[in-house]
Amino acid sequence: YFEETRRVVAEENEFLATNLAKFEWLKTFSSPANYIILKILNHMTSPHLGESLLKKKILIRDASNFMFLDEKFIRIAIKDRESNRMLIDALSEIN
Repeated sequence: YFEETRRVVAEENEFLATNLAKFEWLKTFSSPANYIILKILNHMTSPHLGESLLKKKILIRDASNFMFLDEKFIRIAIKDRESNRMLIDALSEIN
């Protein structure tokens, strides 16, 4: 179970990082963990992006209270392929 989980997380992490890199208004900070930190490079703030995604039933973590980060940072969880595609699709409708 643990090996399969590690494999899936690594695979989905790569899938998300590759697809998120296509958004010029986002900077990706990947890690081997089950989440990715993103910096918003346009006029939006993390609360604004969070509200927009929540309307599509997607929850993200506002990372503005993380040490050294501000309202331009969010954290997203690595999920299954369907959920990750939903996030990518929702982000492509924003901006």
